[in-house]
Amino acid sequence: MEFGKVEFVLESAGEMRKLRLTLIGQNDDEILSREGLTELRRNRVLRLANEAVRQGCLLSYEDLSGLLLCSLSTLKRDIAQLEGKGFSIPLRRRRKNGLQGAGC
Repeated sequence: MEFGKVEFVLESAGEMRKLRLTLIGQNDDEILSREGLTELRRNRVLRLANEAVRQGCLLSYEDLSGLLLCSLSTLKRDIAQLEGKGFSIPLRRRRKNGLQGAGC
């Protein structure tokens, strides 16, 4: 396995699917030193969500929270901030009547 890559197992509709995700990217050092930890985490949210979509899956808030080792409330604030800046983050989202979008 390459440095910075992780194999993430996503279960959807009883099926197990392995995703290769980049947890540590090439520019992460630069982002951390220039913009700080919060922006690094937000950059990772975008990268992980988009990599999952390219592999045919949607991550959930819980998936991202586990990958990034942050609380759900922190993650929700980060995603709200990103969406406020015009970014679209493809995620499985909870609705009152169930999930919006399937995992894979």
